[in-house]
Amino acid sequence: MSADPRVTPLRTSILLGGRGVAGGVDGRGEPGSTWREAMMIGRVLPSGSGAGFRRDPSPILERVLGLGVDEVLVRAEWARLAPAEGVVDEAEVAWLSRLLTDLRHAGRRTGLVLTDGAVPSWMGPEAWLMPATPERLAILATELVAALDGLLDVVVPVEEPGAWCLGGWVAGASPPLRVGAPSDAMAALDGMLAGLVLAEGALTSVAPDVEVAWLASPGLGQEAERAVLGLPGAGSRLERPVRSLARRSPGRTLQLRASGAGAASSAILPFGAGAPTPSAPLAAAVWRAASEAAPLAATVPSALTSAPASPVGLRMVHSSATIDERGRVSRLRGHHRLALLADALEAAAAHGGVNRLVMGEATDRWRLGSYRSREGVFGVDRTRGSVGYEVEAVDAAGIDVAAGLASLLAEPR
Repeated sequence: MSADPRVTPLRTSILLGGRGVAGGVDGRGEPGSTWREAMMIGRVLPSGSGAGFRRDPSPILERVLGLGVDEVLVRAEWARLAPAEGVVDEAEVAWLSRLLTDLRHAGRRTGLVLTDGAVPSWMGPEAWLMPATPERLAILATELVAALDGLLDVVVPVEEPGAWCLGGWVAGASPPLRVGAPSDAMAALDGMLAGLVLAEGALTSVAPDVEVAWLASPGLGQEAERAVLGLPGAGSRLERPVRSLARRSPGRTLQLRASGAGAASSAILPFGAGAPTPSAPLAAAVWRAASEAAPLAATVPSALTSAPASPVGLRMVHSSATIDERGRVSRLRGHHRLALLADALEAAAAHGGVNRLVMGEATDRWRLGSYRSREGVFGVDRTRGSVGYEVEAVDAAGIDVAAGLASLLAEPR
């Protein structure tokens, strides 16, 4: 008989920012990331100037605070923080400090996501295969926590590392845009997760009150992450070949965990439907095949089936629409999001071992090379000519998710 999960307070959270929301990267005169070359040769669409968030965060921030979530996880951009080797942009750190201070004054817990896989262009497109990159990520984490003293409750060193490596070395959907190199993908993933473990070990000694979280990938990406971390598999039919590949990776993550450098135990697992896919035909085909072999867990109970341990966090993945940059709609699927969120809140609260429920994305964002997949509670209309964009009060499917979500979160849990 298994023991009942330990009862933990359920924290509600939302993801905010990222490329295409904050902007200011990879344009002329801006810091460059490893996406820059792909934009220059037309492999992906430019991420553009964002949605006005950096120039004036208050309109988006006010909407996010109106949702009633307990916590906001803000995405930073490594290329802006470190525009050259050995340089930390103090103006960028100051901007983050002001944003996090506003959130804390509004009574919210705060977190920082350091990278979704993209690194500064000076590090090179194959940076995650280089032995120095994990240490660089850990140093970035410790420097930011020190500079933002008292403003952070949680740090996510890298977001969805398995998905990035599947896209970068197998599907050609993220830098370095290679196709069919699974061994290199696993080696890069080992580097990313080694950075996670090193960051956790470093922060445990200098800032023990700051949580370090693993924001897991959907589907096959998570299966690869579990293999590299030495955790039980998620039960997909590709588990055995993925673990065989993982055994041929450098194995640095397992060595670090065995030495006690970090446990990578604060997991945030995804569930939901309509995960974004790349727009390039070859990458989209590889992505779909991977999704069929290891699908995204559809519900909270299915995500918890193979949870590493409790307490555990959960994150809802939900693409409300597929709309291209000219406003042409190919799919609308936002109408069930509120019902899914209500069910997720009930299931997470009833389980007792779930300590965080990430409600999804605050705003639509650039992902996997385009704006086609719209994930945000607040949609961003990018068909406005010289105006450029407008952040809307509804999602891309026209649903007033914000009002419904605020109502759900106001109910006793």
